[in-house]
Amino acid sequence: MVPKTKQYLSITTSVIASMLSPMFFYGKIWRCEGKRLSLQTYMGYSIGDKLEWVIIFVYEFAKKHNLSMKQAYNYLHRFHGIEFIDQNYGYVHTQSFTSMVNDITEYCNRKGGKLQ
Repeated sequence: MVPKTKQYLSITTSVIASMLSPMFFYGKIWRCEGKRLSLQTYMGYSIGDKLEWVIIFVYEFAKKHNLSMKQAYNYLHRFHGIEFIDQNYGYVHTQSFTSMVNDITEYCNRKGGKLQ
């Protein structure tokens, strides 16, 4: 699990909502009500659980590549890593973060990314 660092804890719902693209929530029921998210289940997975997994993944990806979380998210979005995670969440959430960071880095490299 991710250590409860100051950076991790400072991410609020509104920051998360502004970082994630509308594509990530395509076809899902998601509303921002003040500072609380109203999340409902979609395709058997709680959107809240999915969102939490993605945030931790972005944190781990950023840590490995010495990026800010925003830079990491933008990179993953640009080179289709977020899309891959969204489409294959049933598999990716069962793997270790270390394994998935390596696999998604390789996937993004095949899509034009340059991080090693």
